[in-house]
Amino acid sequence: MKNSDIVFNDIVIEAKRAAQEAVDDAGITPSPYNCGFAWINISGRGNFAKFTKEHGLSNKGYPKGHTIWYSQVYNSVSQDMDIHKVACDAFAKVLKEHGIKCSVGQRLD
Repeated sequence: MKNSDIVFNDIVIEAKRAAQEAVDDAGITPSPYNCGFAWINISGRGNFAKFTKEHGLSNKGYPKGHTIWYSQVYNSVSQDMDIHKVACDAFAKVLKEHGIKCSVGQRLD
């Protein structure tokens, strides 16, 4: 494993931990009527994008870049979009703190 892979792995671990803590702290009661998705968009270029693709963390985004879906961010038994969004926001915040440009999206199913 390259040094950059080790650093990126540490960032992802930190981000996943932050996502799980954010969901736990939010105390959102899942709603059966708020079924949806959330995701993080990152650039399709650069070492971090390459790392996420090689490690199965991201998929090709549309119309461009890479997408990290909520299911890669934290463990959830709920389909509640608000819970997914809270987790993705926390994950993205950690990425941004490490200089990785990203944005979060969501939609109802």
